[in-house]
Amino acid sequence: MNGLSIRTKITIWFMVVLIVVMGINFAVFFFIGERVTRDVSKADLSEMVKSNISEVRHVEGEPDEDIKQSIRYLGAFGDGYVEVDDFRDLVSGVACGVYTSEGKLLYGLDLLPNETRELEFIKNEIRTVDAGKETFYVLDEPVSAGIHGDIWIRGMINRAQDRDQVYRMYRTYLMFIPLMILLSAVIAYLAARRALLPIDRIAEDISTINRETDLSHRVESDSEDYEIKTIVNALNHMFERLEKSHQATKKFTANVSHDLRTPVAIIMANTELALEEDLPEDVRETFENIQKQGARMSDILNALLSFYRLENINETFKKSELNISDVVRSTCGSFMVIKNEERVLEEDIRDDLFINGNETLIRGLVENLLSNAFKYSDDDGKVSISLKEEGDVIRLEVSDNGVGIEKEEQERIFQWMYRVDEGYPEGGSGLGLYIVGTTVQYHEAELKLDSKPGEGSTFTVDFPRKIRGQENEHKG
Repeated sequence: MNGLSIRTKITIWFMVVLIVVMGINFAVFFFIGERVTRDVSKADLSEMVKSNISEVRHVEGEPDEDIKQSIRYLGAFGDGYVEVDDFRDLVSGVACGVYTSEGKLLYGLDLLPNETRELEFIKNEIRTVDAGKETFYVLDEPVSAGIHGDIWIRGMINRAQDRDQVYRMYRTYLMFIPLMILLSAVIAYLAARRALLPIDRIAEDISTINRETDLSHRVESDSEDYEIKTIVNALNHMFERLEKSHQATKKFTANVSHDLRTPVAIIMANTELALEEDLPEDVRETFENIQKQGARMSDILNALLSFYRLENINETFKKSELNISDVVRSTCGSFMVIKNEERVLEEDIRDDLFINGNETLIRGLVENLLSNAFKYSDDDGKVSISLKEEGDVIRLEVSDNGVGIEKEEQERIFQWMYRVDEGYPEGGSGLGLYIVGTTVQYHEAELKLDSKPGEGSTFTVDFPRKIRGQENEHKG
């Protein structure tokens, strides 16, 4: 059940348990159902016979003509006659009759087939009587009214009634099982959804923190459940520690980057002065290596300072109508001069293309993409940059035919401080492409990467096109 939501898993487990329980209940019902109905039938039979005993009586003497004409009169018997009062002959499948000791039916019903009607009368014993394909329960009770056993009340019930009742109960049970399972599943899902609602809200708060990179935000929940409160307190404590650690890291990064810029600038200046002198070859090589590493250190410090400023990007950088064509063109020119790059940069930049953006961030984005392209290309490699209008977007593309990037690395290279060093001529700071990704996100643009190892890479950024004179919807 990997990939399913917790509420779905709870619902499934609840349904499985319910089905198992219902299956056990059905099995128990199956095994004891017939016994229960048999006991109920015998109890009904006994109650019917005993209730009818008081309704049959022997009266001494001769009956008058009115009694003889009454349906209560059963006929002469001994020195008197027999009459019934409120005698019930058929109730809930139980039939009762009044008999002489010879088996003659005086009143009521007889369900027994002809071949079993000579059945001997036995006092107060429920018997099972087989009659062909049918089976009956039979109970006999004598009427004691001065004649002591000469008149009997016999009750009988067909066992087929028990089986019919059991089968009806089975069918009813099986009919309601799907409905019960469906209804229980809906109730379980709604209950699980309600129970996990605080978790959904916690997840939403965490997503907000992650999306807005705002560690000062705290998880909120009005749930009084102990488990939920424990999770919320633990998360807020963790975010508080992360915020303090992050603030300390930012402060340290800014201070160190700022303090080191002057020493690095002095080292670079002195190195350049030394290289102007006539130096032995091994000494010159040493100074050139110092200059190279110093330039790399300067790039890292600039990236760290840029990263620090990007942490407050909405407050630090404001958007306005920007001629991105002029910004990209001038950035390419200054980049080639500052980096003293001898390789050729192929440019295809259309004029007067506008976006709603920040010039400083766009310059940083272009510099980082160009730096990345030249850094991981051969000395005779090809690097190109283009800027053009494509429908509703302004498309910036930077391509190279360098070493390329493995597929599994492409999703991670925009993460903070992530570096792919294996197979590369020199490692980066791990900040350049993070700055690119952050800048793209701030400008509500779309970033794509097409890269194959050994064939090179193409970074594509699609900016929403700015219609000149249109009011800015987002000013940062």
